[in-house]
Amino acid sequence: MGPMNKWLGQLRLRLHDNTTAFVVALTVLVLAGGAVTYSTHISPGTEIEQRETATWSSTAMYTHEATVQTETPVFTENQTLSDRSVYLRSVAPELDGRFVYGYQASESGTLSANATVTLVTRSVNEEVELWREERQLATGVEQSLGPGEEFVVPFTINMTEQQQRVASIENQLGGTPGETEFTVRTRLTLTGERNGAPVEQTSTYTFSIDTNGQTYSVTGATPERADGEQTEQYRVTASYGPIRSVGGPVLLAGSLLCLVGFAVLHLTGSLALSDVEREWLAFRSDAQTFDEWITRGTLSVDETVTRRIDVDSLEGLVDVAIDSNRRVILDESRGLFVVLLEETVYQYDPPSFPGDGQLAAPGTPTSTAPDDRADGPDEDNDNEAT
Repeated sequence: MGPMNKWLGQLRLRLHDNTTAFVVALTVLVLAGGAVTYSTHISPGTEIEQRETATWSSTAMYTHEATVQTETPVFTENQTLSDRSVYLRSVAPELDGRFVYGYQASESGTLSANATVTLVTRSVNEEVELWREERQLATGVEQSLGPGEEFVVPFTINMTEQQQRVASIENQLGGTPGETEFTVRTRLTLTGERNGAPVEQTSTYTFSIDTNGQTYSVTGATPERADGEQTEQYRVTASYGPIRSVGGPVLLAGSLLCLVGFAVLHLTGSLALSDVEREWLAFRSDAQTFDEWITRGTLSVDETVTRRIDVDSLEGLVDVAIDSNRRVILDESRGLFVVLLEETVYQYDPPSFPGDGQLAAPGTPTSTAPDDRADGPDEDNDNEAT
């Protein structure tokens, strides 16, 4: 046989001694790779996706204005003041507002709109409501509202009259410590269809009117927009990422090649190890395991040594060293591992490297010639045990 190194020898040993486990593992990998490849490339199946079929958007908003009723040097009578942040109650006491709703649809739509505008007046003290009054300002109905059309509900609030109404209520209650709040609330109900889908919803839109002496202001009357989409589900051929698409075939091919190669090596006996190879591998394993007990040195001729005992393994020699509190000496020139114990020398002659007589690691002995052994007594006493 040709030379082998330790790694290759250990690999062959594990493969040979665990044939069944390796065959089962490779078979499982082949089956797994085949299943992934089949389900990805041959029968990928389907998956459900969604696509947009229609869209819609809507806008609900308030507009407001006040008409000057009293001629002044700075305002002319019947002058219209539109969308101002502050109005003067003394010259323009009536606030004219409009609630406006409209929508857009990518396909079609017919909605029935019903709106009620209410003025909510209440007195609040530290977030505690002391009293409330609700008064309907206007209503509006539209039986058929199409995309792009507007649904408008006008209303009017006389702020002078509202202030007087609050004073009357406060007088009847004997005065309250709260602050008065005015809120315009519109409740809009929509029914019908939009882009072929049924619609049935109720929404509420509000803004506040703040008073300060002879002025009043509108806050929160900003447009509110909404939108949505309609989708449908459909089936498409399932798609997978590159890890599965490429990994499945690679796993199948790689594991199948390994299984075939392992079978060829096993049937041809290439994985089998001879007794010499197994002995050498066992020695190399022991040499690494017990390296901390081994010291390199050179043996000298010592006539006091009267017995030599050959030990069958390096592990056994290390046991002797441990029991006797000695070190194992490696004489690289003689190729021997020895333990010196008074007049006895315990020695282990390591096996030669299979094939060419060389060990894998530098500095490790290869073989020992008979005339290189540690000096001892005559042949009759060579194997005597103490």
